[in-house]
Amino acid sequence: MRAVFINHCHPDTSHVCALRVTSFAKVLASQGHQIILFSETLSVTDPGQDPATLAGELSGHDWATPFVVAVRPAADPLLPRLRSGRLPPVVRQAVIAGYYLFRSGLFGDWRRAAVPHLTVISRSFRPQVIWASFGNSDVWNIARDLSAIAECPWVADIKDNWQNFIPYGLRKLLSRRYHDAVAMTTFSNCQRDEAAQWFGQTKSTVYSGYDLTAADRSTVTDSPRFKLVLTGSIYSRQHLQTISDALASFLRAHRNFRKTPMLFVYAGSDGAQVSDALRTLGDDCEQQIYGYLPMDDLRHHQQTASLNLYIRKPGKFIFHHKLIELLAAGKPILCFPEEIDEARRIADEVGGVLYSCATQADIKAVLTQSMDREASAGMNRAIDTYSWQGQSVILEKVLADARRTPCR
Repeated sequence: MRAVFINHCHPDTSHVCALRVTSFAKVLASQGHQIILFSETLSVTDPGQDPATLAGELSGHDWATPFVVAVRPAADPLLPRLRSGRLPPVVRQAVIAGYYLFRSGLFGDWRRAAVPHLTVISRSFRPQVIWASFGNSDVWNIARDLSAIAECPWVADIKDNWQNFIPYGLRKLLSRRYHDAVAMTTFSNCQRDEAAQWFGQTKSTVYSGYDLTAADRSTVTDSPRFKLVLTGSIYSRQHLQTISDALASFLRAHRNFRKTPMLFVYAGSDGAQVSDALRTLGDDCEQQIYGYLPMDDLRHHQQTASLNLYIRKPGKFIFHHKLIELLAAGKPILCFPEEIDEARRIADEVGGVLYSCATQADIKAVLTQSMDREASAGMNRAIDTYSWQGQSVILEKVLADARRTPCR
């Protein structure tokens, strides 16, 4: 299969926005498919792929790995200021509405710059199918452009909820512009349900996963201390404070931590807020605050945790990929606020231990219970289904079926 995967974030971006499409591109390439991974450049100073040399580079590529086509956005006097919030509020709202109505997106500078690359890809690569992951609507606009040039079908992927990114009043209008996608994949079942409000295509859930080849715990030595690992964004300062208050109450009830301080590790983009919230815990709790960690380092912390934690962003249609990563680590997990049914079902299905907490008292009770029990969650190999390799089976079938579907 010759496929073009389109994602806004460059594959080397140190953010979860690059993870899904990049990971599936690598897995499918390793399985013998020829994959072009199309993105924006990593930085504005990166000149990006030269369309004049693209055909030659494609012909000489080793397709055991994806071929990355990174395109630097064209110069634009308005869009960078719009996206960075440097326009007055009233002007900003008018410009947003105008760009969505007349150009279907806010990254038209990237879309314009992509045109010569799409022409070369169409002629030299001759794609059979396109998979484009929604993080902004211009990802889908570029997919439609390439689909028209190459006369091949495209599949829309819902990674981020439509209603959270498209302004109210424009959601239905804009969704109709993507009727030509022959199928749709979604990040979770709950996001499949959200997408059903706007899109009529047949939908298949393809979960974001973890690397099956790197998840082995057989050589991992557990931490000798009671170790808590909080992963990802905090979303709500109030929810973070609830966890901090529960920790403080727990530590007051277990003074033995004065001899061997509890270890609290945080990895994510909100380190300053986490450090501030935990400042009252004192010497009973040693803190290690990190930003985005390399995946191997993050996995090590998660696999050696006594308890893994994450804060759930509230919402009916919100599913957190970090749940699957944490289940793969094989240790008990504490989530606050409470998780949705879909997440609890997956944890039960793979034999994971997921504590879904609603109150500060719930959190404290889980901390106490976790301190008194073995950290192993007794995982079974059902978790393999949720790896990148396991989920690629679903994606591969969706794309294979799409190849046989005429362009709309």
